[in-house]
Amino acid sequence: MITLEKVVKTYDVGDGLTILKGLDLQVDAGEFTAILGASGSGKSTMLHIMGLIHAATSGKVVINGVDTSSMDDMERSRFRGRTLGFVFQSFHLIPHLTVMENVELPLFYQQVPQKERRARAMVCLEQVKMTHRWDHLPNQLSGGECQRTAIARSLISDTPILFADEPTGNLDVKTGEQIFKLLVDLHGEGKTMVVITHDEEMAKRMNRRVRISDGMIIEDHS
Repeated sequence: MITLEKVVKTYDVGDGLTILKGLDLQVDAGEFTAILGASGSGKSTMLHIMGLIHAATSGKVVINGVDTSSMDDMERSRFRGRTLGFVFQSFHLIPHLTVMENVELPLFYQQVPQKERRARAMVCLEQVKMTHRWDHLPNQLSGGECQRTAIARSLISDTPILFADEPTGNLDVKTGEQIFKLLVDLHGEGKTMVVITHDEEMAKRMNRRVRISDGMIIEDHS
């Protein structure tokens, strides 16, 4: 599902700041993979490259059988919308939109008719047990409810791959456990999942753990 071959990412800072240093990684369909590493190790940059949010400086990125390496920004954006879902630590909900409107948003950009958007959004809200909050604004929600809303939004395009960047990082232990169980359920439904986390105990409950340090993979355990 995901293949990185000799991926390098260098930012134009000073003489050049290289974050990823020739990464090789393959994630197979149906895997539940944890990416571990200290702050500054390159794990979030790695996710952004896998998720086509940023382009690699060099190397090959193959997603779902498609070599994305030569895609421009618009092509990556379109492919990302069809193939990849994202859940972030800070939720990234639009403050002036309701829960329903936030969940619908990816389909709005895909020009899906409103009636269909609304029906599909309600199904996703049912999956995360948020239908009772459909008309609330983000500032009326708890942290856990915001993350459930963000997960529902990530599901609405029915993508085969789901990325999560520290999905429980802003939550208390109890709420974080609830969100993790929800991710486990989604994996059980067939999603290929890659989760960036600092939580070693959470990582042990996934079927693969990849550790990155100084822009290189130093451990890979199944």
